[in-house]
Amino acid sequence: YRLAPEHPVPTSHHDCWEAFQWVVSQTGPGAEPWIADHADLGHVVVAGDSAGGNLAYHVAISAGGASAALGSGRALEDPVKLQGVILVHPFFWYE
Repeated sequence: YRLAPEHPVPTSHHDCWEAFQWVVSQTGPGAEPWIADHADLGHVVVAGDSAGGNLAYHVAISAGGASAALGSGRALEDPVKLQGVILVHPFFWYE
């Protein structure tokens, strides 16, 4: 993800959400063959440490369909299932 101050918040949140949407897109036509062969998109976990914990939290909230996060109310499509979130020292107090 792109870093502040060159790219102010919420740019990093949008970058991570776009990356997660790419994972979701791998369930349909045009998916990367190595993902279809080796990934189980029915058991997806997002994780992050420090500021990454904050980003993982926002991806999980967005994936759950919360309209407040990143302005997105989009719920996950089958067969992608978000099974967990690992937040290691998440940093939630940015300005």
